[in-house]
Amino acid sequence: MEIYTEIHSFTLTKEQKKILTDLKANKVNVSKLIREIIFKELTPKVDKRKKPTIDDLKKSLDNVFN
Repeated sequence: MEIYTEIHSFTLTKEQKKILTDLKANKVNVSKLIREIIFKELTPKVDKRKKPTIDDLKKSLDNVFN
């Protein structure tokens, strides 16, 4: 069993609250669902840019000075 030490609070609109109460009525673990959504949204984005190398730096400097 996981114990969560952080408390997150947020406000809901009437429509959102109705959706969550409907989910709860259908035996969905709403707390777990919210935690999963928050975790998915807060995961860091991976930087897909190419890491520059020494050769790239030399080429760019050659372009500047020539």
